[in-house]
Amino acid sequence: MSDRLASRQLLYNAMSEAELFENVRDYCAQGGWWMYHTHDSRKSTPGWPDVVALRSGCMIVAELKRQREQPTTDQTRVIGLLRDVVDQVRGLARLAGIGAGTLDLPVQVFVWRPSDLPDIQQILLSPPHRWASPG
Repeated sequence: MSDRLASRQLLYNAMSEAELFENVRDYCAQGGWWMYHTHDSRKSTPGWPDVVALRSGCMIVAELKRQREQPTTDQTRVIGLLRDVVDQVRGLARLAGIGAGTLDLPVQVFVWRPSDLPDIQQILLSPPHRWASPG
């Protein structure tokens, strides 16, 4: 493993969920996303993801985790339910003849970790994409 890769991995392993959130929040602001985050989830129904971001007819839902941390049972359940919705949209899009690649869908669900920061940056800073029907 190169020194650069090893130092990046150390950085990812040391990054807290709060630091990851700060990066996501900054990218959302730079990319023109409206973002919701429950600041104190202790009084909320368990399992709802950390971030919901909206922009130009698109929605991103993301659970944020430290590099080696896994979602809780409740978080896994809710993420699964949300991904079921995305799968339904994907199926309807196929039936309607609309492109349904992952980035073409209006709703995306992620579990993001520090090592995902390059992808997070690309997703949140890319130009808005309009999801349109054919014809």
